[in-house]
Amino acid sequence: MTRSTGMAAGQSAHLRARRVALWLMAGVVLACYAVPYLLLHEVTAWYGSFLFWCLAGLVVIFLNLVAMAPFRDNESPNERQGE
Repeated sequence: MTRSTGMAAGQSAHLRARRVALWLMAGVVLACYAVPYLLLHEVTAWYGSFLFWCLAGLVVIFLNLVAMAPFRDNESPNERQGE
């Protein structure tokens, strides 16, 4: 039995957080279709679908930040140009 290093455990935690964030994002996207058309179809005021979509947009932005946080640009400018 081998013990994982701190680096591998940290990467595993990032992958798990990314996976959870992407699944939550998929749930929010599905809710963006279901909630306004099924639950809020009779609400004609500004706090109906428009407010829901604005809040859902903020949630998706936050989840994108969580999902993309572990990504880093590790290349030097010389490596990108092939030098």
